[in-house]
Amino acid sequence: MRRCRTISARKLVAAVTLCVAALPLSAQELAVWAGDRRLTTHPLPVCLVWNHSVTGGLVADCLDAEAGALILRRSYLHDAAAGLGEVPGRGRMRSDPRGGYWIEGIDDALPDGLILRVGSAAVAHRLMPDPFGTLALPLPPDTGRVILRLDP
Repeated sequence: MRRCRTISARKLVAAVTLCVAALPLSAQELAVWAGDRRLTTHPLPVCLVWNHSVTGGLVADCLDAEAGALILRRSYLHDAAAGLGEVPGRGRMRSDPRGGYWIEGIDDALPDGLILRVGSAAVAHRLMPDPFGTLALPLPPDTGRVILRLDP
């Protein structure tokens, strides 16, 4: 016959506290707003990905949250055409083995969010955890002006 073991309330509180402390913090979410209507949310970090309107090449801005602010961490650019490229003092460029390049270490705070005019179906603005992945949350084409900001 098994004997039940009793533990003190203090040990129980300590054990529960350790278990709760080991749980991952809930991730913040990015909300997409059109006026006063929330269109969707997506867990952070996430990349806003689209096809360049002239060349059709892949472009991505990767976002995260820090200290209650939306942060632009890095950008992916398929080439340096049409004004795409490095801005002195704003991140470091590195080539991507799949082609194109990343500008990393941008780390710009976007306290008012990111204002975006959602383009046509060909531009295909979408939210993706990995710009080269297959999992995507498309933004409705031709929605007009939207704001991407932290979900309160």
